[in-house]
Amino acid sequence: MPDKNYRMLAACALAAGEIPRDGISSFVAARGVPGFAPTQGHVASAACFLPHAVAMLRAQTIRRAVFATKASCFLGRMTQLQDVISFLVEAR
Repeated sequence: MPDKNYRMLAACALAAGEIPRDGISSFVAARGVPGFAPTQGHVASAACFLPHAVAMLRAQTIRRAVFATKASCFLGRMTQLQDVISFLVEAR
């Protein structure tokens, strides 16, 4: 499931023209964070990466982190609707 979530984000980047079609796998490898995307995708599931993101921001290994989640994979698949919330954390 985490791989599917990352591929969905890559598909959004593809649709926006930010990556080429053959760049989906490299997008997932470069931006995915295995182990921090549980199967349901609720907002609380993204929050578990927050302390890691803060540590990375303080160490200046990243400048920002985007947290994007779906409310329900099951309902999204059943209705073909996206119920998404996202937030951005940036270094000052």
